[in-house]
Amino acid sequence: MKKFPPNTDDLQALANFFDRTDLSELEGLEEVREKPHRSLVSVTVRLPKEDVEELKRRAARLGLGYSTLVRAAVRRFVGK
Repeated sequence: MKKFPPNTDDLQALANFFDRTDLSELEGLEEVREKPHRSLVSVTVRLPKEDVEELKRRAARLGLGYSTLVRAAVRRFVGK
């Protein structure tokens, strides 16, 4: 089980996370009252259809939108 709530505004994804999570695992985390402002830039990337389909399947299993999963993967790659 993932340890942290997904970084999303999707209420259903957040509800699913908290429905399946033992909240005692979240003890010691600091509450963040406001989401930090980040400037986002829209980009277009052409990917093979089968890769996008797999991204969508994996994102659905995590309770995320696939673009959120792609953004998380890019941020991990660049060390953020």
